[in-house]
Amino acid sequence: MKQVFWGVEIVVLYAALVFINHFFFPDLPVWIGVDPHPYWLGIFLFGYRYGLGAGFFAALLASGLYLGLSWYNIDHYLFEDTAFYVLPTLFIIVGVLTGLSSQRLNKKWHAVINQETVMNDHIKNLEKEVNIYKEVNQGLEKRIVSRMSTLVTLYEGARKLESVYIEDLYQAIVEFIAKTLDAGEISIFLKKGDVWYLKSSYGFNEYQKINKIIGYEEGMIGAAGTSGRVVSVRDYLSKNDKLDAPQIIGDCLFAGPLKRGEKGDVLGVVAVNKISFLNFNSSTLNLFHFLLTWASRAIDRALIFEEMRENEILDPDYKIYSYKYFQSRFNQEFLRSKTYYLPLSLVLVQIPGLVNIPSLQKRAYLTVLSHYLKKNCRETDVLTCYHETEIPFAILMVTTSEKQMGEELVKLKKNYENFDWPLIANGKSPQINFKIASFTPQDITVDDMISKIQ
Repeated sequence: MKQVFWGVEIVVLYAALVFINHFFFPDLPVWIGVDPHPYWLGIFLFGYRYGLGAGFFAALLASGLYLGLSWYNIDHYLFEDTAFYVLPTLFIIVGVLTGLSSQRLNKKWHAVINQETVMNDHIKNLEKEVNIYKEVNQGLEKRIVSRMSTLVTLYEGARKLESVYIEDLYQAIVEFIAKTLDAGEISIFLKKGDVWYLKSSYGFNEYQKINKIIGYEEGMIGAAGTSGRVVSVRDYLSKNDKLDAPQIIGDCLFAGPLKRGEKGDVLGVVAVNKISFLNFNSSTLNLFHFLLTWASRAIDRALIFEEMRENEILDPDYKIYSYKYFQSRFNQEFLRSKTYYLPLSLVLVQIPGLVNIPSLQKRAYLTVLSHYLKKNCRETDVLTCYHETEIPFAILMVTTSEKQMGEELVKLKKNYENFDWPLIANGKSPQINFKIASFTPQDITVDDMISKIQ
């Protein structure tokens, strides 16, 4: 089809040239005298476009038309001159050379195109391989980063669970479990009588309402506390057929007990309120059980330390008398005052907002405060630890009347205000209050005297 097509094109072109020559330029038969000759047009066009066959055919047709039409239109004696045959000969030679050159160029061009196609395909394959390697690399990086973050979380959690301070330990437990399980909201409830009260939480917003007191057998927290094992929504609903979805709205997704040691009594419950759907599976529950066991061991160790510290006369942190010594000494001094009608005063050192100060800053501040009070109290005064959250210290002023106590407190207050305390409580120095009580003959027991504290 291709050869017929260019052959027709060549015939049409030269027929048009003959037609134009005959009707528009009859005084120039066979375009003799025109330079360059119009017949070169077909030779170059078709030779360059279609190659050797088309170039040779166009040259042969141009030579034939040139010689044939010349025979009918010009004098015959010109045929006797060899120079007359130069132009048709050049037609054929140039047509063949143009076709060959074009054909070679076309072959090279197609070879370059094929090579470019192969290279493009190779580049695409390489790009696919690079993308695959990138995806594999990203996956490996995620796994490495995930494992590294898990190791860091476990290491940091283990360090925090080494704390021997029970108050610090509860917050460390919720943070450790939340980060390890990637849980959004988690809380700890401790047992107090027949209820569970909120001790610490993690991840909740300020506007969220959290139940601070829960019945002993109420919801999944009660179920986990009474059964002493991990309880999930599925377990809870399967054993409570009468419950429906609205009744468990606001409850946790799963909860587990905190014990004193691995097999001790249940002290509290850890409740997970928010976790991603993909992480809510049996593996997570098994890990949760493991973390609870770890936390229970830490609590047992901290409680043992608390018991040992309570039995000591001196508190190891503040280097002053312990609360147990305060109880013993207060009972002795009260009995002495009651027997011999000696004056006795009690001062409780209150620090409002102490519970809101971070634990490390709070301990450092209380250490400094204990040294300050020890230095500014009289030699006869007994400085001890106290057991309430915002009342860390107590001062027993032996043989000190209410008036004398007031004078001493004025000095303590004034010196405290002049002291350069660090800014730790909301950008302000902690304030200090003194709650006081004095012995009167109407006091029959120690509790009577303590009830008059103001």
